[in-house]
Parts: sequence; structure tokens; C-alpha cells
Amino acid sequence: MIKKFALLAALMVAVVVPAVAQVPPFEAEIDCGGVFQPGASVPFTARFENQTLQVQSLDMTIAFAIPGQGQRDLINRTVVLNPNQDRDFNRNLNLPASAPTGSYSMSITASNGTDTAFDTCSFNVVP
Repeated sequence: MIKKFALLAALMVAVVVPAVAQVPPFEAEIDCGGVFQPGASVPFTARFENQTLQVQSLDMTIAFAIPGQGQRDLINRTVVLNPNQDRDFNRNLNLPASAPTGSYSMSITASNGTDTAFDTCSFNVVP
């Protein structure tokens, strides 16, 4: 009976473990939010965290989606993080005076060539 239980447990681990997604060795987050009018400046923060003892070189894209007009890239760059380093970048998205009203979303994608981290935030534009 014990052998059957041990075999069943080993089989369950072999089936379940590969289905668990691997967590990247780094984090990429974006923070934004609030209510703004056309022509306003929308502050946002991109945050990166290296959780390893190795240097991480990350290809990063920050994009935003305009209501009814699709997504546009705002920033494309490489960010290099030293071991256990955190970095924040504070920026502004300057809305044109003709910016459509509605819900906007921003996203950040960072990849080291093997792993990818992704995050989103949103804000609203009102008349």
C-alpha cells in the first residue's frame, strides 16, 4: 500500500510541476492612475527589481493604448540592473489638447531574452 501511495505521489508531482510557470528573476512594474483632462501631463513610474546575484540586461517597452485608436509604443530601451538592484524611472505622458476622452491603459514589458515580465496600469481622460 505504501509503495502504491509513493508511486501515485511521484506521478502527481511529475504531472503537476511542469505546469507551474517559472517566475522571472526580475520584476517590471508600472504605476499610473487618476483622472486627467486633455492637454494634461500624466505622471507614471516604471520600476525594475533584479532578484539575482547576476547582472540583468532587460529589453523594455512601455506602451499606452488610446481609446478607439489602438496601442502605441512610448519608450523602447535597454535597462541594465546590477545584482539585487532596484531602479525607478519617473516620467510624464503629455496628453495633446485633442486627446480623446475615455480609459487609457499603459503597459510595461521587460525581457532578458529568456524570461519576460509584464504589468499594466490605467487612467482616465475626461472633458
